[in-house]
Amino acid sequence: MLPKAGRFLPVSPEDYTATIAAALVNHLGDSHRAVKTIGRWTGACERTATNWLNGEAGPRGHHLLGLVAHSDETLAAFLMLAGRRQAVSSTRLFALRDEAERFVRLVDGS
Repeated sequence: MLPKAGRFLPVSPEDYTATIAAALVNHLGDSHRAVKTIGRWTGACERTATNWLNGEAGPRGHHLLGLVAHSDETLAAFLMLAGRRQAVSSTRLFALRDEAERFVRLVDGS
């Protein structure tokens, strides 16, 4: 919980909604299928998911957790907004390692 006096958030609400929207569109596109996918990930209704994709509103609380659990792009955007650039690099490094492991298994035929 934030203290009542001297609240400071690292970005404006407008920047937050626009950045999350861009990450979602980058990952899923802006089709009705993307809206359905977001709904499955978060339990949000279609109208809410559409508002997130359009940058008219941003996800809060458990909805944001559902998005970052399924979307590396959204996780990276969230970490960048929070000023955690180092964590973004670490996350991408782990993703690259996992991709390399999949490639090696594919080449080895296992």
